[in-house]
Amino acid sequence: MDERKNQIKAFERKALTSLEGRNKLLEELGETLLNRIGDENPFGESSGDTPGGVIADYRKLQKEISDSSNLITSLEADIVELKKLEDKISAVGIEHSRLEEELEEVQVKFGTLLLKTPYSGEFSGPLKQQEEEILEKIEDYERKLEELEGKQGGLIAWVGNNTKIAFTKTLLSKSRTSLDKLYHNAGKKYISGDPAGFDEVLEGQAAEAADQAFGLRDRMSSLTSDLNALKEERRKIGDKFGADGSPSKRIHGLERHIAHVKNEFPGIHLRLGTLAANNEGRAALSSFVREEDLAIFVKAEELAALAASDKLEIEKIKTSLEIDKAKAEIDKIKRTISLHRQKISSIEGLISGHEKEILQLEENIEKEMKFIEENGGLKGDIS
Repeated sequence: MDERKNQIKAFERKALTSLEGRNKLLEELGETLLNRIGDENPFGESSGDTPGGVIADYRKLQKEISDSSNLITSLEADIVELKKLEDKISAVGIEHSRLEEELEEVQVKFGTLLLKTPYSGEFSGPLKQQEEEILEKIEDYERKLEELEGKQGGLIAWVGNNTKIAFTKTLLSKSRTSLDKLYHNAGKKYISGDPAGFDEVLEGQAAEAADQAFGLRDRMSSLTSDLNALKEERRKIGDKFGADGSPSKRIHGLERHIAHVKNEFPGIHLRLGTLAANNEGRAALSSFVREEDLAIFVKAEELAALAASDKLEIEKIKTSLEIDKAKAEIDKIKRTISLHRQKISSIEGLISGHEKEILQLEENIEKEMKFIEENGGLKGDIS
């Protein structure tokens, strides 16, 4: 490899080091100037590569970070609130389920007591009739079961009897279940409808069971309202988390955005430091430039000059390489021309030989034509 290419790489490294050093100085200076300027806006509304424009861009980035940070704080608070809501919803749901089970038991108890009251009006009349029918079945099954269990006999009779006992027990169990269901439905129907007139006939345990059932119903209704309100709060918070409903993803996205914005600050610092290093920009920033900053300007200029000098050396070496390349191309072309000339010379020799042959042939033709003419010409057309 041509040594000059190694020299170019060496100068490029030197120039890069000088520029990086200069940029670092001006970046630090720009950050210092922004700290000195603080929250004020001494340059008014402006844009572009002016002190006011750089500060406007800086304020914009600061606002993006502040807004994102505030949103993260808000989302984190929402996550805490959402956890509290989930706990409350769970607790209310558990309590509602417990009361629902308790109400089921109370309704059975109340229905049983209700059908024992002397009241036989429109509400309880049909239910009492059903109760009597089921009770009769239960009595029949119990009596039949007692008879079957008292029978004795051989093995075959014993097997058949046990089959009948099992079947009767099944029917008895179903009847008792039907009776419990009847009592439950009676209690539920009364509690749901609260028919007028029953307050006058309910007393004792029936009245107490009714009051207990109404109290449970009202508490469940209140819990249902609370549960709906809590779920609505949860929905509103969930809407803040975006389409995917994931607060962690939303926060992670905001954190990435903040990191991206922070990466733009060095460029802002460098822009302001570079403006301060120029005469025009320094004049605009004069009220914020201090005596100790002058050494930075001097050092930055020195580093810029070194980088420029190294770049000039690079251009000179590249130019010398281009010159050598052009010279090599010229030599190549000259060699090609020489080869072409040799070919031309060879071809011209061939041409000269052919021309002599032509002259000789033409002389022979003239002699032969003269011979014919001297001897009286040709007889007839011989063409």
